[in-house]
Amino acid sequence: MSWEKTLLAEWRNNDDEEYSDWLFNTVGDRTSVIPFAMTGVLLGVIYGLVVAYALTIVWHAWAGSIGFFLVCGISGLAPFAVPKSWLSWRRWLQWLSPEPRVFDAKNSGVWQWLFLSVICCVPAQPIVLFLVGRILGPVIVTLPAVLAIAAGVTLYRLSPTDLGLDPVFRNCLVAILIIGGSAAGFGSLLPGQRLRNAWRYRWLWFWWANRPAPLEVERALRDSRDGEAKVLLERLEQTKLGYRFPMDATVASPQKLVEELEAYNWKERFAARHTLLNLGGEAVDLLISKKGATSLWLLIWIADETANRLADATRFVCKRCLCRCAPHVVEHDGGQTLVYHGCIRCKQSREFYECPGKVIACVGSAPSNEIVCENGHLYVNCSLRGDAGEFDEVTIADATDQDVEAFVIRAEIFFASGMSGRPSRTCLIALTCKLLPNTVNMLRSRIGKVKFVPLQKGAKP
Repeated sequence: MSWEKTLLAEWRNNDDEEYSDWLFNTVGDRTSVIPFAMTGVLLGVIYGLVVAYALTIVWHAWAGSIGFFLVCGISGLAPFAVPKSWLSWRRWLQWLSPEPRVFDAKNSGVWQWLFLSVICCVPAQPIVLFLVGRILGPVIVTLPAVLAIAAGVTLYRLSPTDLGLDPVFRNCLVAILIIGGSAAGFGSLLPGQRLRNAWRYRWLWFWWANRPAPLEVERALRDSRDGEAKVLLERLEQTKLGYRFPMDATVASPQKLVEELEAYNWKERFAARHTLLNLGGEAVDLLISKKGATSLWLLIWIADETANRLADATRFVCKRCLCRCAPHVVEHDGGQTLVYHGCIRCKQSREFYECPGKVIACVGSAPSNEIVCENGHLYVNCSLRGDAGEFDEVTIADATDQDVEAFVIRAEIFFASGMSGRPSRTCLIALTCKLLPNTVNMLRSRIGKVKFVPLQKGAKP
């Protein structure tokens, strides 16, 4: 989908009026011939059917066919014949949208038409319907106008006797339907002072387009190469950097972002929404406590994005806790149940190691780095990191009894702080490692099954 269509879909589907007006100003003056030609053909087909029907009844079928193709051709080719500046989204939506405030004193032409109709004693009905057509625009008026004209032509061809109507009354009814429908249809096709507030009429347009994903909106703004959009995105990136991973004491609380969802400035609201989405699982608890459509929309997108990215949850290990990813079920105040994916311990959903294999805690014999990913396994140097998170296996090659005891204590503290641990943890001890029987018994009772295997000093298993 082009960036113009993405921004128009975002304009149509969001509830932030100031943000929507800015989006419309960003994309409104862009020109595109094809959509407008298709609109012209559609209107041409509708009105062409009426012309063909009338000509076929009054004359012959060939006249109706010629009229139909003539109207369709003119309507479809018109956009290619006018200046491209006429084919902007702003001009066309102004033309097609209704304008209930058309009777404002500042609107040129309307009061003059009414005054003229009274002074000249012109029958009010066509004038009124003409103004109604101009007020409501072709989207609303076209179908009723076409049906009125078709009904008038049909009545004209039927005998008043068969209908049980007086001939004069029948003729008056025919005149009202045909002249009134034509006046309304013609009035709707004239451009007026419509769409003074584009956001008011967004429900008329692009109702088939769902709201795009926030990352798609950011990409569309970047592709627009608009100067103000560039500044907006730079401001957004600065806000995201203020909530970098991992979130520690130096990072501001996301509670501030939740409060900025109702900020006075729409740019602050925009940055808050997209930053909360970037935080993902870390923002869920705060959003659950906040009522309203915006918080529900954010939760839905967090659930969808994390479900797509972290669908195979057990393959991912949190970079903060070294725990597996898992689905979390939450219920919004509106009663909607959502499932998002994040760390089973801290619930963050941003940074993970991909680890389809085991998380192996290395005591004594360990990789030189704190964490090493190799062959689908995650090796954790407990001497550098301290705890090994939700480990599946322990390897002990050249550790002392004090090293092992310190590791067991840290593991017990970690699991007692909220983790139940993963079942079937195994301790692999090198045959050359001289541990006291009490230390081995402690591993067996507190960690899991113990095996003595040949391990080389300083090497991973």
